[in-house]
Amino acid sequence: MDDFALYRPIDDEGLAAGCYGASVLALIKMQKYPSWALFCYKELVATADRDYEPTVPAFLSEDAILLHPSRQANGFSGLLIAKESAGGRSVVFESTTGEIYMLDVPEIDTKFVAIEDVTLLKS
Repeated sequence: MDDFALYRPIDDEGLAAGCYGASVLALIKMQKYPSWALFCYKELVATADRDYEPTVPAFLSEDAILLHPSRQANGFSGLLIAKESAGGRSVVFESTTGEIYMLDVPEIDTKFVAIEDVTLLKS
């Protein structure tokens, strides 16, 4: 159906939400954005809502980031940026405000991945 939609809204072009880009900018400002996650930096910053400052920009671990986490009944959702090594296991995340969470990361089939609107379940 999308192949025939000549006048699709620009937001429907597969770009990440502006809150995720704003979260990346906040992590850069805090000097907490890891170098291994630079593969998706350009796309996220290009869509950033520069007028928005997230309260909690991200949950961070050694090999995974959950950008702009929002609480759900069974965990947290956001944009997951992760290495293959984080996949299929419970990972300890630290929020940018200091809280610690143990969340289950889904299987990851490639070396690096960025998945929008993922929910990580509490362990």
